[in-house]
Amino acid sequence: MTEVVQIDHININTADLPSTIAFYEKVLDLKTGPTPDLGRPLQWMYAGDKPLFHIGAPAEGEDMKFGVGELGFSHIALHITDYDKAKKRLEDNGVEYSTNELTKPRLVRQLFFMAPDEVEIELIAIEG
Repeated sequence: MTEVVQIDHININTADLPSTIAFYEKVLDLKTGPTPDLGRPLQWMYAGDKPLFHIGAPAEGEDMKFGVGELGFSHIALHITDYDKAKKRLEDNGVEYSTNELTKPRLVRQLFFMAPDEVEIELIAIEG
């Protein structure tokens, strides 16, 4: 049986590709990078050399469904190394967020916020 060990990539459909790209650049410090031509507006966003987010928009005349509540998607959780830095980055960019903290069996601190097109993101720092 295959063992899943990490997220390979997240595919997000958006109605506004340029502003969605700008959001992920500002808030998560992702960078644009090489992206295949799949016949519709698309941009891969990189964390280091890993294309983590694949952000696409509908081709002209194409109909796509958007929003929270669609079956098969709840939120994206990304493991982070510096909770305080991530929290400050959200604040510096005017992003509203909520927090959660678990203390057993180890300290887990979480930040939750909404990205464009009602995509919920969780940033999770695990200590100890």
